[in-house]
Amino acid sequence: MKKLMIFILLAGVGYLFYTNPTREAHLAALTDELVDRQVIPAGEVNPVIFSDLDYFNFFIGSSLKDTEKMEIISYGYLGRVKIADDEWKPKRLH
Repeated sequence: MKKLMIFILLAGVGYLFYTNPTREAHLAALTDELVDRQVIPAGEVNPVIFSDLDYFNFFIGSSLKDTEKMEIISYGYLGRVKIADDEWKPKRLH
């Protein structure tokens, strides 16, 4: 019984690791949010506006943080990305 519980725990942690969102997934979700709020026009996304963001991988979850304001912009787990700061705007747009 003990071995089964350890196996289930390790399988769960492995699944969380396997489905951890990448930096690109975070940036895509953030880009969609900025286009929806009309902060940036669709199709004119410049990677320079995301240069002040750091990606953190916690193996079972991940986050994107603004290095200037020291705020978490998004977090992700199980293949999903949630925007934590709905009012974040890039410092420079182009």
